[in-house]
Amino acid sequence: DNVDALLHMSIEQLNEEIAKVNAKTSPDTLYEEQLLLKIRSLPEQSEQGIKLLNEYQIPLSITNLFSAKDFVSSDNNYYKELKKRINILESSKQKDALDQLEAIEESIDKPEQLQEIYNKLEGTVQEILNHSYGAKSITSNELIELKQFGKGLKLRQTLSNKDCYDLPIFVEGELTNVKLTIISGTKEVGKVCVHVNTRNLGEVDVQLSVKENGLTGYLLSDNRNGLEALKAFSISLRNSFK
Repeated sequence: DNVDALLHMSIEQLNEEIAKVNAKTSPDTLYEEQLLLKIRSLPEQSEQGIKLLNEYQIPLSITNLFSAKDFVSSDNNYYKELKKRINILESSKQKDALDQLEAIEESIDKPEQLQEIYNKLEGTVQEILNHSYGAKSITSNELIELKQFGKGLKLRQTLSNKDCYDLPIFVEGELTNVKLTIISGTKEVGKVCVHVNTRNLGEVDVQLSVKENGLTGYLLSDNRNGLEALKAFSISLRNSFK
């Protein structure tokens, strides 16, 4: 059986298929062996990822779970990885990709424009994958990472349609990311949650609520420099309340 097929299964289907795969003497290739190791350990390592997918009613496929696990990780910055990988493209395409990254933050209150940006970036990611797959030397781990990287943008696009954003933010030339959630349609309508976590800027959590008597909320940070990320983000944050 093709181990890659496991990536498109639900958790329930996976448990059944893993039992079958385990019955094999050994995987056919090193790639299959390493992918199976990652898949077997995924459910127990992905409690927050499962919670994210369930909360936003996104299918619990293994591919989505890999992406969700990276999305909720404080150590993961998808856009920084994308910025690094575009170096294999020609300079004009690199510039176009960086322009699209900068435009995401400015477009969160323009859904159609935001989806168009994601579609363009998806084309960029596919071009990166095509170049990388064609490399003369590529390890099985690198191949697995490439496939996971290719799916990461799609989850972010899907979540953006549900008012949950992972936004690339440039602060003093450094690319970081801000997690923004706008809550509507519940008793907590009018609430915005922002999370920023980077090595250089520290960890910042903000929760704001619009009530009859105005705007209330709190801000927590373990690093004063982390506040600069929120300053850079202030325009988009104000627009989210309009």
